[in-house]
Amino acid sequence: MSYNEDLEKAKYELLVKIQNGADFSSCMSQLGDDLFDQALESCCQYGYIRGAYPVRVASGVLTVDGAYNFGITEDGKEFIADYNLYNHR
Repeated sequence: MSYNEDLEKAKYELLVKIQNGADFSSCMSQLGDDLFDQALESCCQYGYIRGAYPVRVASGVLTVDGAYNFGITEDGKEFIADYNLYNHR
C-alpha cells in the first residue's frame, strides 16, 4: 500500500476505535506514532473529530488545547467525549 492508502486506512481505524471507546495508547501502538499523529491531525483538520491539531508533549501524552469533543485523561489513556481537556503545555 502507498502511504496515502495507509493514512486513509489509519484514519478509518482511528475513528472506529474512538467510537467504540478505545484508548489512544492502544491506537498508537497499533498504528505507530507517526501514522497515528497524521491520522489524528487529518481527522481534526477535516472535521471528522472536532478539535484542534494534536500536540505531542515530552511525557508522550497526546493532547490538544482547549475544550473539544474528544480527549484523554491526564495519564493519556482514556477517550472521553465532551470533556474539557487538560492542557499540558
